[in-house]
Amino acid sequence: MTFKINFPNYHLQSDWHDASINEKIWLHSINIKNDDRNDDLKKNYDLKIINESNIIIDNDKKNDDNDFIIEDYSKKCLAINDVKSNVTHRFIAPVRVFQSIHQKSIISLDVAPTGIAVSSSTDGTMKIWDTCTNVLKYELKGHYLDVNRCRFFPSNEVIVSVGLDMLIKIWSAIDGSCPVTMKGHTGSINDLAIVDRGRNIITVGRDGLAKLWSCAKQTCIENLFDTGNIPINACAIKSFSNSYDLGQRKDSANDDCVGTLNKMLLLATESGSIHGIGVDSKQSLFKIDCHSPVNCVSFLNEFDLIAGTHDGNIYQYDIRNFNQPKINWLISRSPVLSMISVRRPFNGFVVSHQDGSVDFHYDNHNQILHLTGSDCDPIYQIVYDDKFIYTACRDGKVRKYYLNNAFE
Repeated sequence: MTFKINFPNYHLQSDWHDASINEKIWLHSINIKNDDRNDDLKKNYDLKIINESNIIIDNDKKNDDNDFIIEDYSKKCLAINDVKSNVTHRFIAPVRVFQSIHQKSIISLDVAPTGIAVSSSTDGTMKIWDTCTNVLKYELKGHYLDVNRCRFFPSNEVIVSVGLDMLIKIWSAIDGSCPVTMKGHTGSINDLAIVDRGRNIITVGRDGLAKLWSCAKQTCIENLFDTGNIPINACAIKSFSNSYDLGQRKDSANDDCVGTLNKMLLLATESGSIHGIGVDSKQSLFKIDCHSPVNCVSFLNEFDLIAGTHDGNIYQYDIRNFNQPKINWLISRSPVLSMISVRRPFNGFVVSHQDGSVDFHYDNHNQILHLTGSDCDPIYQIVYDDKFIYTACRDGKVRKYYLNNAFE
């Protein structure tokens, strides 16, 4: 039995936290219909700040239907309760906005626990910079086209990047040099996964291939899976104990495979399917059909995965029983672009949509946390560094959030 979550989705004016006393800010809600029609119920509200700790529904637009009540307001958080669904919506503003790193849309982003970031943009640049000082350290030159994904290795001293030019490049985060370039895909490389400490990596692309690489020997070890030219949009990897059967390899393992045992790879495809693959066995473990292109996928906990689709659906599956989703969220018809699992302040996941909304969902289904700041510009990637959330936006800005601000 699938638990379906469908409640009004609220959007708050992006610069609400900068509003002065007696200034009005707007609040917009969309109530998704349960059928396939697109005539969703949309409402707009005016809110008025009356002092530094209080806000009301503006008298010119009375809330006659009693749609919501305002629970709390501060410069850090605005909380409202939707009366009909009894869901509390908490809105938080970014604690910092980085707007001078790139000139155009930021496609990919990663932030190390040290505060060092790497990001790529449609302005043709990929840069290493410091989130503490906002100082540019290096510009990484070598890709010919847009970089779709850049990511730190676990050491935080090495970066791997993949892009439209079908190249895989490994960079030094210490001096910005690029000692390794690998080729092998015949289409744009869309995503990558790092195996253990990074002696092996996995890449996926529009050619429908998931490839395992040796970073030391700079070669492709083998193809892990072939969808038959169906583009693979995203991937995720996780270690498993002996509690889950990851299949048996039919041929002898290559000596260059390091850390591939007990690993599962998730593949999100343009045809709407999610594949579970044993990395060492190269066996297909399961296939899930989502009926819409799957844009992103992630592991949520030991046996659960989450996936976001182009039609706005978010699914949570238990891989031990994948015939139907455990939970199905549909609070926006806007395509899901990125998602990550988080551990603090609660276990859950953060998801971004093409309409610029960024939401934190967790076990308490009576609350949802909205990360504001984007004025309807898509959020292409979300990053979590165990303390802060960072978002990469089409408006060329990186925003930094502290989730605990919603509960202080």
